[in-house]
Amino acid sequence: MNQDNEYDDVGVNDDAGNDDDDDDVTMEHSKLRERGETVYEAPGGNHLLNTYCHDFIADAEKGKFGYIIGLNQIISECINILLRQTKNSVLLIGAPGVGKKAIVKSLAHRIVHQNVHHDVSKHLFALNMEALTGKA
Repeated sequence: MNQDNEYDDVGVNDDAGNDDDDDDVTMEHSKLRERGETVYEAPGGNHLLNTYCHDFIADAEKGKFGYIIGLNQIISECINILLRQTKNSVLLIGAPGVGKKAIVKSLAHRIVHQNVHHDVSKHLFALNMEALTGKA
C-alpha cells in the first residue's frame, strides 16, 4: 500500500459519532496499533473516529513530524478558511503527491505548538476510506 494514498480525505472535527459494536471496534484498534497507527481515545468512547480515522494532533504531540518549510502561504490560507467555516468537516482533496498530508502535518505541528488562532485548535483527522468501505 502506498503511504501517501492511505488517507483519501483529511478533515477537522471535534464532534463525535457512536458505534455500538464493541467487538469490531476492538479488533480494528488492534489492527491499527499493529500497523503503528495512532488510535485517538476520545472522552466518552468515540468509536467511529477510533476505527475509521487517524489523528494527526496525537502524532504531532508525540513529535512524529515537525515544521514543514515552504508551505507558509498555503497553510495560512487554510487557517483563514478554517476560521471562516461554520461547519467542522473541512476536507483537503487533490491528486496524489500535491502536498495534502504535508499541509495537515504542518498545521498539526502549529496547533500543538499553539501557533494558530484558538478557534483552529481542534483535532485533525484523516479518514481511512479503505477501513470505511471495507466495513460496509
